[in-house]
Amino acid sequence: MRMSTDNSGDDKKPVKKTPNDFIFGKVIGDGSYSTVYLAKEVSSGTEFANFVLNYAKRGELLDYLSKLSCFDVKCTQWYSAEIVLALEYMHSQGIIHRDLKPENILLNDEMHIQITDFGSAKILKTKEGDETQESQRKNSFVGTAQYVSPEVLTSKSAHYSSDLWALGCIIYQLLSGLPPFRGGHEYQIFQKITKLEYEFPDCFDSLAKDLVEKLLVLEPSERLGRPETGGFPSLKEHMFFEGIDWDNLPKLKPPELLPYLPATTSNPTHIWSKYRPGLDDARIGEIITQTVITEDERKKRLEKQARENDYHMFVEGNLILKQGLIDKRKGLFARRRMFLLTEGPHLYYVDPNNKVLKGQIPWSKELRPEAKNFKIFFVHTPNRTYYLEDPKSTSQEWVKKIQEVWHHYYDDDKS
Repeated sequence: MRMSTDNSGDDKKPVKKTPNDFIFGKVIGDGSYSTVYLAKEVSSGTEFANFVLNYAKRGELLDYLSKLSCFDVKCTQWYSAEIVLALEYMHSQGIIHRDLKPENILLNDEMHIQITDFGSAKILKTKEGDETQESQRKNSFVGTAQYVSPEVLTSKSAHYSSDLWALGCIIYQLLSGLPPFRGGHEYQIFQKITKLEYEFPDCFDSLAKDLVEKLLVLEPSERLGRPETGGFPSLKEHMFFEGIDWDNLPKLKPPELLPYLPATTSNPTHIWSKYRPGLDDARIGEIITQTVITEDERKKRLEKQARENDYHMFVEGNLILKQGLIDKRKGLFARRRMFLLTEGPHLYYVDPNNKVLKGQIPWSKELRPEAKNFKIFFVHTPNRTYYLEDPKSTSQEWVKKIQEVWHHYYDDDKS
């Protein structure tokens, strides 16, 4: 527990804190060996997660990555740079983390990183750069499959550069939405890692690609950031980090977290000149007219839908208002799904090849559709932003229809 100083006498002596010095609140985490509580120190009012650690109020980096699917280049550059500084310090103290991943990167109230979960860490007597003692230390597999380095898998030795490999995986994931090595099970992932079998998706930033390729190297000593390649100074000098103020980074305000949405020739950025803004009385009238139908008409449509539409089985007896094939994106990756907008309201998505319902976007009054360009549109929900791409370039039609349904069910003035 944390030590404090008793100022009551001339001789200042450390006082060991006890549970009575804290007010305990909610459970914020459960692990294999402990339960983590939010606690407030009575004397100072400072919040902690016991055993007394600074409370990372903004949660895990992974949560933000899950909501946005991926980060833009500026955000990826910033948070990668903060990880680099953290690794530089840890390695200078003879510490290898060995389980670096977005889940173990926390954010404080100012959105700066705090690395956690040192359960797999190894403390070496030698400092970073001296491989003599490292090479004598055999180690079993530790870490998480998608981020583990090949030398750990082949049970060679503990290397500082294992953390540099994980850094390369994280940079790839922040920009693309998924880690570079993926598979149906751990063995398949491990095989890809040992063979360096991965690909970059279209539109992956070129400077970030060069950096990742210099980090995901099978030979540990050849990874950028090792003494053999110039150490951390050479890593910090990579062009991907151009403009980073390394000396003042912890004091500066982080950029706003935004998704990476590169525009292409077939996927332009601007569409607004084609569509009129606003939601006037005439438009609301159109919405009501298009959305509200009589019960007899609804019954006829449902009967026809049941006879003729192969996707009727997935919508729980609801009338389909709009459907179409949409690419449901996870960062720069995508899977094609049949989207079914129905009364209820519901927005189901189905695997069209295997005819399997994969899920639905949860509706609430906070749901908000947004068009980015002719192809791409978002559906924002409280816990996640769905990043969707219409191959027919009719994203605005989807947004309008979702808005119509939203107004019908959630507009307080619709009566």
